[in-house]
Amino acid sequence: MGLTSIWLLAGTRFDTIVANNDEMAIGAAMALQQTGKAKGEIAIVGIDGLPDGLAAIKRGMLVASVFQAPKAQATVAMQSAIRMIKGEAVQARNSPMCFCITYRFF
Repeated sequence: MGLTSIWLLAGTRFDTIVANNDEMAIGAAMALQQTGKAKGEIAIVGIDGLPDGLAAIKRGMLVASVFQAPKAQATVAMQSAIRMIKGEAVQARNSPMCFCITYRFF
């Protein structure tokens, strides 16, 4: 809640918050509610797709959470590392699929 509260007290205008994880996003939503902002007035997105984040989406506190598929990321990283060790070519960009979870998911 800290940074969002500081922005609000300073009069900073913004219409979106993208937090580094769902818990930070929930904290931002709580700070907004404490200052009288209506749910959804400022779009808030978290990252991780954890149960608390999903519950916050259902309650209208967050508009989305991005699930990053950590197992897929680890698998691609290890496969790339092994290929590099063997001297094989590796794609410059290896991005495992991520999922944006919104209220439509439910």
